[in-house]
Amino acid sequence: MKKRFVILKHEKFNHNGFIFPYIAFVSVVIITALISAVALVHNQQLETYQYYEQLKLDTLLQMGKEQLRTEQSVLDKDCPRSRTYTYPYGTATIRCEQIEDGILKARFTLETNKGTIVNKLVNFRTDLP
Repeated sequence: MKKRFVILKHEKFNHNGFIFPYIAFVSVVIITALISAVALVHNQQLETYQYYEQLKLDTLLQMGKEQLRTEQSVLDKDCPRSRTYTYPYGTATIRCEQIEDGILKARFTLETNKGTIVNKLVNFRTDLP
């Protein structure tokens, strides 16, 4: 005598669609897993994009600070006019607010190539080598 599969016992075998509940349950589980996987991939792509934009903004900030620091001989005792620097990742516009005791307070407007715009108020020393 042949052994039958445990789930498909002889008493459950009839001609009115005995296997539909099992197929429906497995289908729901597979579809739920696929939808969850797609949502996770989408969220991870969005997170990676935002992390990359943040990295570019930090790079623009550091490049702008360093270029302003190297031009300190051009800076007057008064706050200089607005300066715009263009870099490979985007642009940095720097507006000086005040200089006191070698500390420059400047407002940085950073814009990446993808269009992300951030304003930052930065204090840094201009008299460092």
